[in-house]
Amino acid sequence: MSERKIITTRLASNHPIPAYGGVQHSDELLERLVEATRTGAIPLVVNHDHARPMHARCLRAAIVELPDGHKAVEADYEVDGDAWDAFQGELHAQGAKGGMSFTHAEYFSELTPRDPTRSEHFRLAADAHHFTDDSIEAAGAALTKVGTVTVGRLYQFNAAPTCRVVVEYVQQSGGLDAAAKDLMIGIAGSGIYDALKRLLRRRSTTPAVTEPAPRIEIHTTTESDGVSRQRLLLRTDSEDVLEHALNRFADGVNRQERLLEWDDALDDWVEP
Repeated sequence: MSERKIITTRLASNHPIPAYGGVQHSDELLERLVEATRTGAIPLVVNHDHARPMHARCLRAAIVELPDGHKAVEADYEVDGDAWDAFQGELHAQGAKGGMSFTHAEYFSELTPRDPTRSEHFRLAADAHHFTDDSIEAAGAALTKVGTVTVGRLYQFNAAPTCRVVVEYVQQSGGLDAAAKDLMIGIAGSGIYDALKRLLRRRSTTPAVTEPAPRIEIHTTTESDGVSRQRLLLRTDSEDVLEHALNRFADGVNRQERLLEWDDALDDWVEP
């Protein structure tokens, strides 16, 4: 990492968000954001991309009153200088105003597994600008073949919400040998593929020619401590690429790295 810098940035405000129909943050949500920022529960990354961390340390987080009567969450961070400068360069090239934003999931339904003996648990959230509640719930229903599924809307509070989907997979593999564990993870990967395939077919927005491919994140969590152990990232709108990556889901989950990204050219999960 390069030299450290001290920066001050606004993370969120309670102004209406046009991309989500004018939704506004509540005071309670702003307060939770302040606490999560202070404790480091929300990492600072570029464009909601965990492959691009700022390696930040929060020095201060607080709710401030704005001149127009709204409220905002403001924070001081110590960040990696190179990562921050690169981010500022991208903003300048795009003519963007700058500032940061955060992601929040609002879960609205829990779907029971088709087979009541299945103990796996999944959470699936998709950006509410790009996907309707019906399409998110339909994707969750496809995933119920392998476990209980909680579905929700993903809000990315920035200028232009990217097409993003997050799947959380809780591993419950206690007492299983390696072969049985791999089989269970492989079945989970197949179910995730079915859900994502249906979801991406039902996007409610027409992607622009220059828009990046949908970003898909799969977070694996161990049953024993409830802490996310790993993030697997895919950037694709190709069902073939999606299927190929999830056919090797167990290979990625069994790796020790905390962050892996699918590289279709290398046919493998690799460190970004």
